[in-house]
Amino acid sequence: APIQIATNMGTALLRLERIDEAIESYREGLKYDSANPVLLDNMAAAFAKRGDDNEAIKYAKLNITANPGNIDAYDFLGGIYSRRGDYENSIEYYMKALSLNPNDPLLNWNIALALEKMGKGDEAAKYVGHYFNLNKRGMHQ
Repeated sequence: APIQIATNMGTALLRLERIDEAIESYREGLKYDSANPVLLDNMAAAFAKRGDDNEAIKYAKLNITANPGNIDAYDFLGGIYSRRGDYENSIEYYMKALSLNPNDPLLNWNIALALEKMGKGDEAAKYVGHYFNLNKRGMHQ
């Protein structure tokens, strides 16, 4: 299982802050399955950790192309764009993730934060309400 070995090795290296080696390990795994959602997620995360947002975005978008139902990739892109101050793109990707998982309180919260940063407080309040309702519901289950 070369993919599993590459994934495990890359993850261990990433935890040790050996980012370039982790990226190489993930690249090896992608040679066996270029659409593997875990490897593509990990590549994006490794590049983001290295401070290379453009490469991180590239791998997250490759993941979405190969795996359109991958909520993590949409959420990841929302976070990267938010960190860069590009709240319009951030909201777009968070909304796509939310459409796949409407009961995720954190996605509602992240959308609210991005909307608030854009000066859209009324719209943000709606998502804050969803966030609290979902959290309250989760505590009573």
